[in-house]
Amino acid sequence: IITMINEQADAAMQVFLDADYGADSFAAAAGNQLTVELNPRDFKSASFDDASRIAADEATRKAESQVLDAIEENLPEDSEDDSEWNWVALAHWANTRWGTNYRDRDLKKIGRDKLDEQLIEDAHKAIDKVDLSSCARYLEPGFGVKTACAWLHEKFGIELSPDDMAKVDAREFRRIALERAAAAYAERESEF
Repeated sequence: IITMINEQADAAMQVFLDADYGADSFAAAAGNQLTVELNPRDFKSASFDDASRIAADEATRKAESQVLDAIEENLPEDSEDDSEWNWVALAHWANTRWGTNYRDRDLKKIGRDKLDEQLIEDAHKAIDKVDLSSCARYLEPGFGVKTACAWLHEKFGIELSPDDMAKVDAREFRRIALERAAAAYAERESEF
């Protein structure tokens, strides 16, 4: 059991104390809110304002290709018969993806030729409304240390001060965490 505890604690500490943990966390959380895959390296050492702008710009850039792909998938230009076009699926996609409220006949009125402009504009509006402020904490200095301390408290009841632990290097932090986790298990074991 001690070996399992050490493996679990060591694996968690390696993740939380990794220098890229904050950027990775921001990319995952912001990407989830913007429904786009973001590259964590774009957020290394970035301020929250810069990171938000970078994330929104990337989401905007990718939205344009997503719109064009969805149109081509549902209303293929090379189709000989436009009766095979799937306006309903495209409307559903736009409504789900960008929070619009289209019906198939609304999209037909816009017409295939102007549809890309309209859906890209809708995408930009939806992206502009996304509030990434809940992701700011991931870019704060010491986020990984705070997370590691909170995890140790939650899992083992270990109280470590993030301010104190920020002063030690990752190797020492891991050593302390493993030592305290083993001690916490031994204490619980003796109580039983």
